Amino acid sequence: MLDELIKLPKELYPIILDFIPRSITAKLNKTYFLLYYQENIINKLDFNNYKKLDTYIRNLVRSGSVLPFSLLLESCWSKWGKMKTWTWKNLKFPCYLIYVQHLSIKYNQTNIRNLIDEKLKNHLSINKYKKIRRKNILWSN
Repeated sequence: MLDELIKLPKELYPIILDFIPRSITAKLNKTYFLLYYQENIINKLDFNNYKKLDTYIRNLVRSGSVLPFSLLLESCWSKWGKMKTWTWKNLKFPCYLIYVQHLSIKYNQTNIRNLIDEKLKNHLSINKYKKIRRKNILWSN
């Protein structure tokens, strides 16, 4: 089937692409992915509800998806840097970007960590060292 598709004239390619759903064409190359991701994913995410968005971001960091994470970082890096504190598994982080950086270290994703380090170095004035506090809650009867 692919051999027959290659034999078609190049003028028919845009016409054929109109009939293929965008979610499938997004997997063909980077330009289609960028168009689809900007229109359907970033515009539909609720950036005010970080608890729901956190699972999506953790999945991106865990799987090492650099391209979607870089697009997401570009669209909302200023909001993530302004957040006061973020608590996750009894750890308290000074801002959300430091939390995502901690996740990238935990899941051993150096490409995502380099993206965050570059953003922190170039755009935000966050002190480099802030103690990440751990809350130990002891139960007593």
